[in-house]
Amino acid sequence: MIPLLIEKTYFCFNPEIQVFVRAVKFSDGAQWHIAQPTPLEDFKWVDLTPNGTSRDMGKALSLIAEQLKILPTTRELWSPSLVLISDGQPTDDFEAGLRNLMEQPWGRRSVRVAVALGEDTDCEVLQKFIGHPELKPLNGNEFETIAEAIEKVIQWYLFSRVPDFVFPTPRNNLPTLPPINNLDDIEEEPW
Repeated sequence: MIPLLIEKTYFCFNPEIQVFVRAVKFSDGAQWHIAQPTPLEDFKWVDLTPNGTSRDMGKALSLIAEQLKILPTTRELWSPSLVLISDGQPTDDFEAGLRNLMEQPWGRRSVRVAVALGEDTDCEVLQKFIGHPELKPLNGNEFETIAEAIEKVIQWYLFSRVPDFVFPTPRNNLPTLPPINNLDDIEEEPW
């Protein structure tokens, strides 16, 4: 599905723009599932096999926060998009991990989206991660696979940055989410 997305979106972006994808998995601890920043056009989701009994979401957020520290602080970069796919039931200190994430300038400026998995999802935890009252977690049951959920979020992220007059294709199959801001729309912060 991702190659089709790339083909559809290439014409509306400056060829100089590069989008990279990484993924963290968390269970008993947190580690990179896709460790190297992977160009979107080369990205292929590799399914995870559940193991362990924990959901160390706080450790996962802290791992991401560490990487955000080393991103260059330039206005040419788009805000990172962070997608949390979870049942919203962390077994570690989620609040500390979220605090670590939000202490980073790129963490505060990130676009955070959540996909709720399972019938007993704690959407309150996912909402804290999102940090935007109008933006609700997506229902993971509406997608056949995790890869499909990721594709929809990537589509929204990319298409939300392109005006309708540039990309007039109907977007009715994309998540309904509020527009995201450019860095210029956010109050200046000292780096």
